[in-house]
Amino acid sequence: PKPTSVTGDGALASSCPVVILDLDAVEDAVAVVRGLTAQGATVLACGPHVRGELLAACRNAGAVVLPRGAFLARLPELLATALAPFRPR
Repeated sequence: PKPTSVTGDGALASSCPVVILDLDAVEDAVAVVRGLTAQGATVLACGPHVRGELLAACRNAGAVVLPRGAFLARLPELLATALAPFRPR
């Protein structure tokens, strides 16, 4: 997969198999997550730890969600898992 930067509602990300999403970067993060996961994308999302309800709602919508600090610390592991199906064997 080729990296693509997306802003706004995430519409351009609909063709991406793996999406990294900053929950503060979109208006309705839960709807964006639902839309992306409904199209089969794996969504790796992060947001501020103080927005626990938003993090939980996006997790319930199908994203892998962590507070920013934990997300950044685990990013290599998260990407390796998400991209494993796309690696040549």
